[in-house]
Amino acid sequence: MERESQQPEGDRQQQPEQDASPERWRAPQPRIYVVSVADYDQGVLHDAWINAHQAPEELWLEIQHLLHHGPSRGDEWAILDQEDFFGLQLDEHEDLSTVSRVAAGVVRYGEALALLGKFAGLDDLSFLETAMRTSYLGAWESLDALAEHVIDDMGIDAYIETAPESYRRYLRIDVDELVRDLRMRMTVLEGSDGLLYIFDPNQ
Repeated sequence: MERESQQPEGDRQQQPEQDASPERWRAPQPRIYVVSVADYDQGVLHDAWINAHQAPEELWLEIQHLLHHGPSRGDEWAILDQEDFFGLQLDEHEDLSTVSRVAAGVVRYGEALALLGKFAGLDDLSFLETAMRTSYLGAWESLDALAEHVIDDMGIDAYIETAPESYRRYLRIDVDELVRDLRMRMTVLEGSDGLLYIFDPNQ
């Protein structure tokens, strides 16, 4: 498909932090479900849902409070469930620094961070955080929408409009070829909302 010069239709990119509508975006409130292992082993459920979006030290204090007030007053705990992590699974004995950083990323970037975490793993959180800052291109309805944005952003339509009229009819944009190139070069992850979360690994 070749695209002739036309007026830009605007940025179709969905930005969870700023531009998405309330129907599309709700600030996550990631929580972890923690139990006292000693009590659990004795058939007693001593548990708590804990806000994961806080510093590791604060998470530790809340867990210690839970353990201290348990029947057995044991010192071992486990994460048996979680909420608002968009399907990104934490280990039962996940390091609290990891819990804190992942929760902060989910609150800031939404499902995009969770998708990248599931794709790349949680072994290198610095990589995930850097990728979100430098490589994340947003959530899009389709690769065609991203291609249209790239064309508009580069000002190709404007360039064609300013070309001599005798040559203008020879200038065309091959959108299909651009879409194929983007599909090969980009990391494309489909979200639960049907949008494509796109990352440029070359940035």
